[in-house]
Amino acid sequence: MLDDAGYDVEVREGLGGTFVNYEALKKGEINTYVEYTGTAYSQILKKPPLNDWDSQPLKNA
Repeated sequence: MLDDAGYDVEVREGLGGTFVNYEALKKGEINTYVEYTGTAYSQILKKPPLNDWDSQPLKNA
């Protein structure tokens, strides 16, 4: 999507787990990281589990 909009994009796969990628983000080694499992939410941001998956994120927006 970004490359279609004219941005330079480099896709790198297999960079490691959430904590490895979080450190790379902080150091500026990568710009974005797609996180699917919720590890960043619970372990890095120290947020509690969501019980109401549909409305909870919207209440905190």
